[in-house]
Amino acid sequence: MYIVDETKASDFEFAIGGEVFKVPRRESLPVPVFRKIRERIANATNQEEEAIDAIFDLFEEFSPGAMEKLTYEQALGLIRAYTSDDDGDLGESSPSSN
Repeated sequence: MYIVDETKASDFEFAIGGEVFKVPRRESLPVPVFRKIRERIANATNQEEEAIDAIFDLFEEFSPGAMEKLTYEQALGLIRAYTSDDDGDLGESSPSSN
């Protein structure tokens, strides 16, 4: 019998104006959340835009109020940090820097 090892969830932490927020790292996302994001991106006409929106929604779900404190440019920087912080992807391209 295979026994699933218990692991401590790993969070991506970030601060806005001194307030600390946390979002699960990709490998710590609950499987239904991960699958929902992958499906959204796969079914989108513009996968890059959908990836950005899906990650915005992820941040809003796990760190309510954080995104409303940011400009779009700041939010894109946060997404870049989040997506480059782990080894895999959620099925999306990274947001471009231009």
